[in-house]
Amino acid sequence: DDVLGGGPGQDNHWGAGGDDIFLMSEGTNKFFGDYGFDWLTLRGWQLPEFVELSLLAVPGIVLNFNDLRNKYRFTDGASGWDLDDHIAGDNNVFDPAAAIERQLQPQMAMTVEGAAKITGLTELVTTGFGIVPSNAPVVFVDTAGGVPNGAPGAGVGAIRHILFIGGNVLLGGRGSDTLEGKAGDDLIDGDVWLNVQLEATLNPDPVTGAVVVKRVDDPRLLTDDVFATPQRLNPGNIRIIREIVTPAVPPPDCSALKPLNCDTAVFSGNLQDYTIRLNPNGTVTVTDVGAPKTGGARLNDGTDILRNIERLQFADVTVPAPGAGGGVTRTLVPNVVGLTQAAATTALTNADFVTVAASANSPTVAIGSVMSQTPAAGTTQPFGTTVNIVVSLGALVPNVVGGTQAAATTALTAAGLTVGAVTSVNNAAAAGTVISQSPAAGTSTAPGTGVALTVSLGPALRAVPSVVGLTQAAATTAIQTAGLTLGAVTQAASATIARGNVISSTPAAGALVPPGSAVAIVVSSGAPQPAGLVLALAFDEAAGTTAIDSSTTLRNGTILGAVRVAGKIGRALQFDGIDDWVTVADIATTTSPLKLTTGMTVEAWVNPINMSGWETILMKERGIQGEGLLSYALYAHDGAPLSLGFPVPAGYVRVAPTFTTADSAVRGTTRLALNTWTHLATTYDGANQRFYVNGVLVGTTPLTGTIAETNGAIRIGGNNSSLQEFFQGLIDELRVYNRALTAVEIQTDMVTPIVR
Repeated sequence: DDVLGGGPGQDNHWGAGGDDIFLMSEGTNKFFGDYGFDWLTLRGWQLPEFVELSLLAVPGIVLNFNDLRNKYRFTDGASGWDLDDHIAGDNNVFDPAAAIERQLQPQMAMTVEGAAKITGLTELVTTGFGIVPSNAPVVFVDTAGGVPNGAPGAGVGAIRHILFIGGNVLLGGRGSDTLEGKAGDDLIDGDVWLNVQLEATLNPDPVTGAVVVKRVDDPRLLTDDVFATPQRLNPGNIRIIREIVTPAVPPPDCSALKPLNCDTAVFSGNLQDYTIRLNPNGTVTVTDVGAPKTGGARLNDGTDILRNIERLQFADVTVPAPGAGGGVTRTLVPNVVGLTQAAATTALTNADFVTVAASANSPTVAIGSVMSQTPAAGTTQPFGTTVNIVVSLGALVPNVVGGTQAAATTALTAAGLTVGAVTSVNNAAAAGTVISQSPAAGTSTAPGTGVALTVSLGPALRAVPSVVGLTQAAATTAIQTAGLTLGAVTQAASATIARGNVISSTPAAGALVPPGSAVAIVVSSGAPQPAGLVLALAFDEAAGTTAIDSSTTLRNGTILGAVRVAGKIGRALQFDGIDDWVTVADIATTTSPLKLTTGMTVEAWVNPINMSGWETILMKERGIQGEGLLSYALYAHDGAPLSLGFPVPAGYVRVAPTFTTADSAVRGTTRLALNTWTHLATTYDGANQRFYVNGVLVGTTPLTGTIAETNGAIRIGGNNSSLQEFFQGLIDELRVYNRALTAVEIQTDMVTPIVR
């Protein structure tokens, strides 16, 4: 009958024979109780603990660091102390039909002789729990009964007598404990606890003769007395105290936010699987009648006797424990809500209640199922009490005819139903009005049933015609012919729909709409604008001296002399070749979008009237009056009628540093035709200059370097050189990009108007 404690390591506690007591200690422990009735106590343990006696301890197994829980083997009793502990029993039973690994042997019983060694245990088991000892003899074939050799009854053939066998004894101690018996017939007390200490009777005081008796939790606390000079304690005067302690506890307070005394007994099944009876001595007997004794989805919890338990926790509900004291035996009303009427009646009859049934509609409870009961489940009532149940007739279908579909949906949802198939038909009723329903109003049906609705479309609707790809004018005619009206007209870029043709309509083609409904259309403005646009002048203003920049740069130009005339696309500017030009001022910052560095494109539609010298389409100036210096430029005519001239269009770039480089040109191959619109474009990508005429590449000049930066203005139709180089003719759709466009992008720009 040993008392074993460990340290902070991984300890194995071997009880072997006898009624042993294990002390909880730090680390990961294995407790091998085996023969005898063995205990674990949390006396002195400073933290709430979860004791799981069903976790099997196996010797010789290396510690799994993913599972540091304590393990047990045939440890029969467990005690808390004064904290909120969770103590769960094992699944061992005294039943030869159980699996062999769960079978308790007679030599593992709590015997009358063994219980007598723990003060108060016999009284707790017999008087407290009402156990009547069977006194069945148990013959020990060795000293496993805990009787030392040489003592009365020791050795082979020693006999003891059974006091209790078949389950665990679980004691909670102070605090709000959770006690879980699991399988077997368990004895559970929420308040008392098992104490074990050393009691030392000191030697008489040499002066006064007084004898001091003291108790300690650790033998090391007696070392000083044993080894004192003169010796204060004879080791032979130390004995082990084993006792059941009944502490002072506060009143039950399960409703408190942090209860101090609310002990809970836990069971694995639903409430309806148990009978619960209040015994005359104040204990409560809970018997599992729902699970088979062997096999099944869960193990049978057996018959547990409870003391000092405030709550019973089942898999489906937690209820107050029946009150202590005598009087009429009561039992808990089972929960029959959700059962069929037949199943509810059977459950109530089995629990010794009388059933009276009524019926009513319910939006949530299935037809034939119990929707409510009185008295409520979990309350305790005398045997034979009448339990009134209300059985569901199902959901009651409301009348939704005459209302809107939205109102019908709301009403059906509130009634626990759903909207079923919705059929839309033309009808004299206003559009959206429900004109019939199925099932009919006033019908009882299963909750969740779909109610089919017929909804009016109003008078016959008109189909929206297909207008995608038509011109705006043709689309307007088609919409009006269909009895509809033209709604909002907006523009959007499209890579697939030609400019001026319809991209989409709202509502879409084929949609049925009331007569006279508006159909909005989106008209293509042409292909999407290529990236990198820093200047875009369409010259489409009605009047004034401002040329509006349609790029995100927003650097408008100032018109001097040039006049607006009909252009290639919309309007254009006509320059007189003498003193007309447009000035786009730059800003004095290195981040100006017009300061192109690594690449550029300049393009425009031009219609020359006369060409006799250098005729400027666009120049980004780099100097002051008279210098004629450039960063990049586009010419309609590159040269005078001199032998060194080039009477063809050209593009120019000057790379940095300007003091060691010259203007680099890329030229067309033929002179521009007069009085004819021609599209010119020049690009630079840091490796080559290219020149395009009407979207066709006609010239390439290798060139590397960064375009020379400048704060100079952009001049259109002339420049600030001493020669001035004015252009005589028309310019339209002028664009500047900060990168080199591809031939495809240039060809797209040729047919795509600048959108303001």
